[in-house]
Amino acid sequence: MQKPRVALKYLTMALNLEKHNQETKAPELAATYLNLCAIYTELKMHGEAINKAVKSVVLLKNFLRKIAKKDVPNTDLENVIKTGEKDKQTLKNNYNNSDAKQKASA
Repeated sequence: MQKPRVALKYLTMALNLEKHNQETKAPELAATYLNLCAIYTELKMHGEAINKAVKSVVLLKNFLRKIAKKDVPNTDLENVIKTGEKDKQTLKNNYNNSDAKQKASA
Protein backbone atom coordinates (compact mmCIF):
# COMPACT_ATOMS: atom_id res chain seq x y z
CA MET A 1 0.00 0.00 0.00
CA GLN A 2 1.48 3.30 -1.02
CA LYS A 3 -0.48 5.80 1.07
CA PRO A 4 -1.83 4.15 4.21
CA ARG A 5 -2.42 7.46 6.01
CA VAL A 6 -4.68 8.67 3.19
CA ALA A 7 -6.50 5.34 3.22
CA LEU A 8 -6.91 5.62 7.00
CA LYS A 9 -8.43 9.08 6.63
CA TYR A 10 -11.02 7.93 4.09
CA LEU A 11 -11.84 4.68 5.88
CA THR A 12 -12.38 6.60 9.11
CA MET A 13 -14.75 8.93 7.27
CA ALA A 14 -16.55 5.94 5.75
CA LEU A 15 -16.85 4.29 9.17
CA ASN A 16 -18.41 7.44 10.64
CA LEU A 17 -20.92 7.61 7.80
CA GLU A 18 -21.77 3.91 8.14
CA LYS A 19 -22.27 4.21 11.90
CA HIS A 20 -24.80 7.02 11.44
CA ASN A 21 -26.64 5.40 8.54
CA GLN A 22 -29.44 3.21 9.86
CA GLU A 23 -29.45 1.19 6.64
CA THR A 24 -25.88 -0.01 7.17
CA LYS A 25 -25.80 -3.75 7.84
CA ALA A 26 -23.45 -5.35 10.36
CA PRO A 27 -21.43 -7.24 7.70
CA GLU A 28 -20.72 -3.98 5.87
CA LEU A 29 -19.61 -2.29 9.06
CA ALA A 30 -17.52 -5.34 9.97
CA ALA A 31 -15.80 -5.19 6.58
CA THR A 32 -14.87 -1.55 7.18
CA TYR A 33 -13.41 -2.47 10.57
CA LEU A 34 -11.34 -5.21 8.91
CA ASN A 35 -10.09 -2.75 6.30
CA LEU A 36 -9.09 -0.42 9.11
CA CYS A 37 -7.33 -3.35 10.75
CA ALA A 38 -5.27 -3.84 7.58
CA ILE A 39 -4.34 -0.16 7.44
CA TYR A 40 -3.32 -0.04 11.10
CA THR A 41 -1.23 -3.17 10.55
CA GLU A 42 0.48 -1.47 7.60
CA LEU A 43 1.21 1.50 9.87
CA LYS A 44 2.57 -0.89 12.51
CA MET A 45 -0.14 0.23 14.96
CA HIS A 46 -0.90 -3.33 16.00
CA GLY A 47 -2.92 -2.53 19.11
CA GLU A 48 -5.39 -0.50 17.04
CA ALA A 49 -5.39 -3.21 14.38
CA ILE A 50 -6.41 -5.83 16.95
CA ASN A 51 -9.11 -3.53 18.35
CA LYS A 52 -10.66 -3.14 14.89
CA ALA A 53 -10.46 -6.89 14.20
CA VAL A 54 -12.18 -7.69 17.50
CA LYS A 55 -14.94 -5.15 16.78
CA SER A 56 -15.49 -6.82 13.43
CA VAL A 57 -15.76 -10.26 14.99
CA VAL A 58 -18.18 -9.04 17.66
CA LEU A 59 -20.39 -7.33 15.06
CA LEU A 60 -20.55 -10.46 12.95
CA LYS A 61 -21.20 -12.71 15.92
CA ASN A 62 -24.12 -10.54 17.07
CA PHE A 63 -25.43 -10.43 13.51
CA LEU A 64 -25.36 -14.23 13.31
CA ARG A 65 -27.17 -14.49 16.64
CA LYS A 66 -29.95 -12.28 15.30
CA ILE A 67 -30.22 -14.36 12.14
CA ALA A 68 -30.34 -17.60 14.10
CA LYS A 69 -32.77 -16.02 16.61
CA LYS A 70 -31.15 -18.00 19.34
CA ASP A 71 -27.95 -17.91 21.31
CA VAL A 72 -24.92 -19.21 19.55
CA PRO A 73 -23.17 -21.62 21.92
CA ASN A 74 -19.66 -20.95 23.18
CA THR A 75 -17.86 -21.00 19.87
CA ASP A 76 -14.47 -20.43 18.45
CA LEU A 77 -15.46 -16.78 17.91
CA GLU A 78 -15.62 -16.21 21.66
CA ASN A 79 -12.23 -17.86 22.00
CA VAL A 80 -10.89 -15.59 19.24
CA ILE A 81 -12.09 -12.54 21.16
CA LYS A 82 -10.54 -13.77 24.42
CA THR A 83 -7.31 -14.66 22.62
CA GLY A 84 -7.33 -11.31 20.84
CA GLU A 85 -7.39 -9.48 24.16
CA LYS A 86 -4.44 -11.52 25.41
CA ASP A 87 -2.61 -11.06 22.10
CA LYS A 88 -3.20 -7.31 22.19
CA GLN A 89 -1.44 -7.07 25.55
CA THR A 90 1.36 -9.34 24.34
CA LEU A 91 1.82 -7.21 21.22
CA LYS A 92 1.96 -4.03 23.29
CA ASN A 93 4.55 -5.57 25.61
CA ASN A 94 6.65 -6.83 22.69
CA TYR A 95 6.44 -3.47 20.96
CA ASN A 96 7.47 -1.60 24.10
CA ASN A 97 10.35 -4.03 24.67
CA SER A 98 11.61 -3.78 21.08
CA ASP A 99 11.28 0.02 21.14
CA ALA A 100 13.31 0.17 24.36
CA LYS A 101 15.98 -2.13 22.86
CA GLN A 102 16.24 0.03 19.73
CA LYS A 103 16.66 3.18 21.82
CA ALA A 104 19.28 1.48 24.00
CA SER A 105 21.31 0.35 21.00
CA ALA A 106 21.15 3.76 19.28
